[in-house]
Amino acid sequence: MTKQVITGWFSNLPRAHKRGVMVIADTVMLLIALWSAFSLRLGELYLPNQSIAWLFFSAPFIAVPIFARFGLYQAIIRYIGFHALWAVLQAVILYALLWALLVLLSGVQGVPRSVTVMNWVMAILLVGGSRMVARWWFAGMLTATTTATATATEGMRRRIRVVIYGAGSAGVQLATALSYSREFRPVAFIDDDPELHNRNINALLVYPFTRLWQLVEDKKVDEVLLAMPSASRSRRQEIITLLEPYPVH
Repeated sequence: MTKQVITGWFSNLPRAHKRGVMVIADTVMLLIALWSAFSLRLGELYLPNQSIAWLFFSAPFIAVPIFARFGLYQAIIRYIGFHALWAVLQAVILYALLWALLVLLSGVQGVPRSVTVMNWVMAILLVGGSRMVARWWFAGMLTATTTATATATEGMRRRIRVVIYGAGSAGVQLATALSYSREFRPVAFIDDDPELHNRNINALLVYPFTRLWQLVEDKKVDEVLLAMPSASRSRRQEIITLLEPYPVH
């Protein structure tokens, strides 16, 4: 119940307020990361003295504008994926470099060089990790809510099982979006690249086109969705022609 209350409260906040909550969360994570870096390096619980305390408070002032520039406050938490985590990694690297430069130029004593590296590592773990925990939290609540709604109003209507033709970035994004759909359920990928065959992408296996009949029979596939934005028109038409003998849309 508490989880539902918190999720409902956050979901109902205006977008600007949600960003404010994320900024506060990042500020806390950055301060904890810096404190952890000092504590781990010195082997004791670190309490910053007056000459170093301002370096702690400078961290969020450096990081938050960078995070905003990299779009970290634009992403929808429950849909965060690889591209968002890559943006987190880039933003934290830039922040850590600028903070290290500030320490160097200020000439403050008592800051070991290894702290700057450890601060970078801890910031990645905490800032990126907090987003993944939030994604798990909200995605889990969304799934639970969707399932409960489907049970009450549709009698657990069977979702349409789909195979995604194309295991590139477009296909992965499509699979991620459909995993939250009430209507569709992705069950596998098909791709022409032999190097991708039998690989697991987003918990879905990649098959060659020759295995489509088996997928239709074993996984009760209803539809095949093309996710090949770079393919030529003739290639897409060729694929559609190849699909005609199969009992799928």
